Amino acid sequence: MCFDIGYTVLAALDRFERTNDPFAGSTDPLSAGNGSLMRLAPIPMAFLRCSEVAIENTAAMSMTTHAVEEAVDACRFYCGLICMALGGASKRDIFEPMAHPVLVSRPTGGLAANIDRIAKGSYKAMQPPQIRVTGYVVDSLQAALWVFWVTDNFRDGALAAANLDDDADTTAAIYGQLAGAFSGVQGLPAAWLECLTLVDLIEVLASQLLLLASELEAH
Repeated sequence: MCFDIGYTVLAALDRFERTNDPFAGSTDPLSAGNGSLMRLAPIPMAFLRCSEVAIENTAAMSMTTHAVEEAVDACRFYCGLICMALGGASKRDIFEPMAHPVLVSRPTGGLAANIDRIAKGSYKAMQPPQIRVTGYVVDSLQAALWVFWVTDNFRDGALAAANLDDDADTTAAIYGQLAGAFSGVQGLPAAWLECLTLVDLIEVLASQLLLLASELEAH
């Protein structure tokens, strides 16, 4: 039994069971949901020392359930931002389009049109209700980046993301991946950490991912 599973993921699992193809995500434009965008953080952690490999693996991860171009490219772009944040980049550098690994390797963009527009900072001149929170991956990416842009600490950003209404939990999760990578554990509210479920397991898994990053670099 799966709790709160989305139709896009359910359809991909059904397709995998029938075909055994791991890249079972739909390419239907109407399936450009945010499910793969909200779960990608472990990949840049594991491939921290090589953003290009992290981005490539993130794209493959998305294609297991969300293979439409906008969803895949949203994941590629966001993975690059998280790699930058984990590597100690300043917020200014993170928001500088041409510093992004995807755009450095592909100066012409190489992203779906709506994702490319966001990558170039379209959200910076927007305010709610222009910033919408829906299940659409473009809206979700735009909302998470807007929150990161207008706030200066993890707590305020997480609350702002959750208070955008509608698909608030997903928006906060997407925001939290980048903001958490940027702020580190020390930037998270202590009271929130004390209430976190399975915190010991999360810390162990995070440490193992970072250890894997060091081992991959050594090879």
